[in-house]
Amino acid sequence: MKTTIRPNRPYLGRCEAHVSESPPWRWPWALAVVVAASALGVAGRLGSRVLIVKSNLEASRATLVELCSGGDVTQGLRTLAGRADSAGAASCDPLRAAEGLPWAGDNLRAVRLAAESLLLMTSNLALPPLDALSHDGDTRC
Repeated sequence: MKTTIRPNRPYLGRCEAHVSESPPWRWPWALAVVVAASALGVAGRLGSRVLIVKSNLEASRATLVELCSGGDVTQGLRTLAGRADSAGAASCDPLRAAEGLPWAGDNLRAVRLAAESLLLMTSNLALPPLDALSHDGDTRC
């Protein structure tokens, strides 16, 4: 195998058939694909969390309507607390980070605050007195 030396290229000591020069267009496209895939992944995770929170808040609304129409208060509040806890847990990490987005931040903040408020009202304000009243006549302090 004969190695030819071209005058406009330096001799690297090996056959030019094995010298791989990547075209200059490959790196920007590869970087763009990686950035687009990452953005799509983040948007998918954010979208799934938003849908989880939305479905839990809508289910909580249905439970509140049922409570107002004369349903079992203790069981309804426990169900409401579970749904509020699920909505609050889903609205923590990615939604809080996305609240800085100019086109969606205010809505995401409102959803997070609604889930946290519902959790606070059910778990900390409504259920402890009901649990205290539901003990079997135990009036000791």
